[in-house]
Amino acid sequence: MVAARGLPGGPDSWRSISRREGLTAELYARDGPIACRDVQAKRGAERSFLGKGRFHGCLLVPLKLRGLMLGVLYLADTEVRDFSVEEIAVSRVLAAMSASAIENSRVHAMLASGLETARAAQDQQLEAEKVRSLAEIGGGIAREFNQILAVILGKSQLLLARATDESLREGLGVIEDAAWREPMWCIASAHWPCPLSTPRAMPPT
Repeated sequence: MVAARGLPGGPDSWRSISRREGLTAELYARDGPIACRDVQAKRGAERSFLGKGRFHGCLLVPLKLRGLMLGVLYLADTEVRDFSVEEIAVSRVLAAMSASAIENSRVHAMLASGLETARAAQDQQLEAEKVRSLAEIGGGIAREFNQILAVILGKSQLLLARATDESLREGLGVIEDAAWREPMWCIASAHWPCPLSTPRAMPPT
């Protein structure tokens, strides 16, 4: 209608319509189609877009679905005219189809929003599972690594207790110091209890 009758397009083409005024108020009061031969000739100016748009013959049909009022279908002519029974019947069918399309669009938007929310929640859950799995893997690696270091530390301490050669003792001391440092790093990086986290025993002299 906007394009066919020369009404302004763009954002200014939107018209505010009150349920309490003019033919729209009559339609809501009657809860059925309203046909007007000449809206310009009605008592009291029609202050909706029908009057301002210089329309004459008008037919208003409620957009209803399952008893719920979704809006109004406006059919207007720039000429004074009556609407036949057949035209009103066709407009009812058109209004029913329009109401169904509006409701389907609303339901589709709700479903799309719900699906997007579900996908976001699923992505967050998968990310949390990945982090948990990586933490478990890291903890397992740290435990295995600490067990190896515990064996190295034990052997080096035994050898250090028996060794008399100073250069050998110095080398074993380096190994022991390294074995003590690595478990501490494992604890800090994996946040897992380390079997070697007890105070270091001083080697026998």
